Amino acid sequence: MVNEIGSTPSGFSANELIILAQKVTTGEKPDPTKWKEIDVTSQLESTKVNGYLTQSGLTNTTISINKPDYDSANLYNLSNYIDIPSQGEVGTTLNFGDEYLFYGQVQTDIQATIYVMNYLCNLGQGQFMTSNNPTWSDSQSPYVSEIGLYDNDKNLMIITKVQSPEQRLGVQQYSIKLDF
Repeated sequence: MVNEIGSTPSGFSANELIILAQKVTTGEKPDPTKWKEIDVTSQLESTKVNGYLTQSGLTNTTISINKPDYDSANLYNLSNYIDIPSQGEVGTTLNFGDEYLFYGQVQTDIQATIYVMNYLCNLGQGQFMTSNNPTWSDSQSPYVSEIGLYDNDKNLMIITKVQSPEQRLGVQQYSIKLDF
């Protein structure tokens, strides 16, 4: 927010934004020594007010990082931003209460493309009124607990379970969604 004078924001202010990023193989944890810092301030110049980044300017703003940006980025070193005493320096060891706190919140979105296929399964009045479950008898009402989709050669392609078993009554419709 800009104060009444209009020169500097009140409260927290920033004039640049640096993103820490690391590419890892699926299932692996990031290596603490391989974080890269990518300055994305140039993507935010049009959102600045009096040279400062504002909350309203950053809200609903998309920031992109491409491979050349990532490959050319420098490794992140926290000592470049705050004075952290190294071990062995006389009188400079951290004691209880000397912690550094980082305030703030970051939300990210991978923006991966997800393809979705929706199938509607219509069950007619007299269809699927029996069960192959050996514990079921003709005196019981059947319940739908899972739905399988088969190809033309009767190979099972997709199986899905309903949230809770539903009694099979009359005409029913189930929507199956497949993300890939």
